[in-house]
Amino acid sequence: MIPFLELILACGIVIALLIIFVSIRTRRTSSFDRQYFKNEWAKVLKPLSLGEQGWRLAIIDADKLLDHALKQHGARGQSMGDRMRDREKYFSHYNDLWAAHKLRNRLVHEPGVTLGKQLTHRALNEFQRALKELGALL
Repeated sequence: MIPFLELILACGIVIALLIIFVSIRTRRTSSFDRQYFKNEWAKVLKPLSLGEQGWRLAIIDADKLLDHALKQHGARGQSMGDRMRDREKYFSHYNDLWAAHKLRNRLVHEPGVTLGKQLTHRALNEFQRALKELGALL
């Protein structure tokens, strides 16, 4: 009889912890103004039709938007890289997101970096996925 009561108590504790976890996670993501992020994401995508210069701008702006979302999400750190590491567990494709961020850094700091359409879309897809995983976009 006692092991049965211990099992019920353990199940109750697990359920309580799950409820607490879900409520904390929901509160964190519900603080986003999703309409703002939807509008900003549309602005990020606008210059894509302009060719390589537009692709560069889109990647840089997508990176900025993600950094803004990370800050709103409560990520800590001096740099965006620090904030990304602080929220690593939220990203299902963290290494791909990191590659997109590194591409942005190369575009800003290294002259002569060329982009292709496929690389641009891959990076933008990673930024978009990250924004969704944080709860900033639906």
